[in-house]
Amino acid sequence: MKSKLHLLEKINQIAKRKPQNILLPEADIDQRVFDASIKLANLGICNVCVIGKTKSLLDKYKKANFNKLEKIQIFDMDAMNQDIIKYANDLYLQRKMKGMKQKEAYELMHNVNYFACSLLKDNKVDGVVTGATFTTKEVFIPAIQIIGAKEKDHKISSYFIMMLNQEVYYFADCAVNINPDSKTLANIALDTANSAKLAGLEPQIAFLSFSTNNSASDQSIEKIQKAVKLAQEKAPQLIIDGEMQVDSALIPEIRNRKYPNSKLKDSANILIFPDLNSGNITYKMVERLAKSKAVGPILQGLNKPLNDLSRGCSVQDIVEISALTAFESINKLG
Repeated sequence: MKSKLHLLEKINQIAKRKPQNILLPEADIDQRVFDASIKLANLGICNVCVIGKTKSLLDKYKKANFNKLEKIQIFDMDAMNQDIIKYANDLYLQRKMKGMKQKEAYELMHNVNYFACSLLKDNKVDGVVTGATFTTKEVFIPAIQIIGAKEKDHKISSYFIMMLNQEVYYFADCAVNINPDSKTLANIALDTANSAKLAGLEPQIAFLSFSTNNSASDQSIEKIQKAVKLAQEKAPQLIIDGEMQVDSALIPEIRNRKYPNSKLKDSANILIFPDLNSGNITYKMVERLAKSKAVGPILQGLNKPLNDLSRGCSVQDIVEISALTAFESINKLG
């Protein structure tokens, strides 16, 4: 996609027009998150919310010469014991059939990710950005247990926005589903297309493989072919095709030779990977070797917006993910 306005600038502008309450649970734990909270408040991208001890956080902001303290909302767990008891009881009632004990639920609610998810579910905040100091599993489990998926049989997935010069691509799934079946692959494609459309992209979706247009035969290819068919049936208005190799997906001249009847009109801008190995390896390779900017992973399929940071994230990464989380909240995406 070529745009006069950079995609992230566009998202920032939308976020600023309707500021959302975005919670950064690790601001009192990690310096990068703390610095990002200041930058977000100064830029006015969102209403910044943090978790921590009020006095120590206020002192920390003052030492950082940040004088817009009214732009920061602090959720102090020491002062919110009644909320913690309520949230713990809600979690216990929700999970007791799966063996969770009331004491365990109360102990878990003192974990900032569990508490953050409960604040999100309780509409105290509009979105959560966490994971700078936690593994994906430590972020994902409370999100599933408390926020939950939008649909019972619809799996949560993720995408990365990849930007190289003025070109924008969506890569999915590169962070969540290890070996998705055909139904999951189809839903990943449709969810990603919906996210991309809201950001102004006209989806051209390619399901990637080592095979193009049935040039090879294997069970793994059959899975992709079935996913393509399911996606096309569910969304006949979208441009969806595959299975195809990545050069066919991106270069029309090659595709015309290998796949002359393809539905794609131009270069694909949404690339659907058959498994997590291929997706994760590819996005990191493109990011490092092609010097592409990677923004994500952005989770999709949750009831409310929550996004998982990489533990190697920068302050700017946190700012960008926070803006995207606000954008998701504005558009009622999870």
